[in-house]
Amino acid sequence: MNASLQSPASVPQLVLQQVHKSFGEYVALNSISLEVHSGEVLALLGPSGCGKTTLLRCIAGLLNPDSGSIAIAGDMVSGPGKNLAPEERYLGMVFQDYALWPHMSLRKNVAFPLEMRGVAPAERKRQVDWALDLVGLLSQADRAPGTLSGGQQQRVALARAIVGEPRLLLMDEPLSNLDRSLREQLALEIRELISALGLTAVFVTHDQQEAYALADRVAVLQDGHLQQLDNPRALFESPATPEIAEFLDIGSMLGGHCDEQGFIPDNGQNRLPLKARGGYRGRARLLLPRRALSLAPQESQMQHECVPAWVRTCLFQGERNLVKVALSDDVTLELTTDQTPAPGDQCGLRVDPEPLRGWGDDGRPLRFDHFQEALDTVTV
Repeated sequence: MNASLQSPASVPQLVLQQVHKSFGEYVALNSISLEVHSGEVLALLGPSGCGKTTLLRCIAGLLNPDSGSIAIAGDMVSGPGKNLAPEERYLGMVFQDYALWPHMSLRKNVAFPLEMRGVAPAERKRQVDWALDLVGLLSQADRAPGTLSGGQQQRVALARAIVGEPRLLLMDEPLSNLDRSLREQLALEIRELISALGLTAVFVTHDQQEAYALADRVAVLQDGHLQQLDNPRALFESPATPEIAEFLDIGSMLGGHCDEQGFIPDNGQNRLPLKARGGYRGRARLLLPRRALSLAPQESQMQHECVPAWVRTCLFQGERNLVKVALSDDVTLELTTDQTPAPGDQCGLRVDPEPLRGWGDDGRPLRFDHFQEALDTVTV
């Protein structure tokens, strides 16, 4: 890599401070502040309309924030009285729809940003060959983009993005146009390439699995607000709000009430043998991740360790089955298992309290434990 484009390790590669953007009365970004360090990959994750693409476009210089500042490798690129054009920010960009020139060969597509910078032909050829070789397409350099598969076209777009040795790589839904198996393969290739080159990258996605696979940290946006910034495992295991938990689709969410005998779900007479730590009593929302639930053997159903339930559906999903179990007519939970129960089967349901997360009516985070008194009073 060109050392002149790399920042000192002590300086964050990207710094956003109070970045705000509105379109009329609609607030797309509400005072976003975060840092991305050299060599780090950050995912901007959230549902449609949350502000993630708007934020990426502000970083790229395709949109100007209303207020706040953006610095790349220690250089202010957007702030009071200053907004550098995209070509002045030394960025690489990968788009959802590839954005390749159909009338140009792969070589000419990859060379285009170098031509715009006035790189000499000999050096331009060297850099283009290097980039195409990295993505495994040097032997096809003279082909037109339209003769390639979607995965190959995205590799060309990636080669074009890295050929200028950018200070920051930006990717907008880079895998969304590909089928699942190809998405997984290309995600691994992109991650390996970024790591090998020591690139700093920010990418937009609405796909949780893609964020987990590619990112060192994940920034979750909702309604223009930065709601949580964490590493993938911490985000998965401890979502900051019920809304984030529901978006991540980690498991089943129940509203209900915590009392001295357990957790009572809304619209159900059953009681889960769980007590909130710290003695919390009152309204709560309880997240039961799929990994926290398991089916007990038939002979264990009447033991105190199990909650009686019955199977609604069992869907084969390859390595595991997705099972929906009912605690009552109105309370259904999801889990994954190697077992293949039949709809209507009576079963025992074990609940591991350690992965459970909850939120009190006042928004406080809750954790839970089993307790024997509640186990003795479980009913359906």
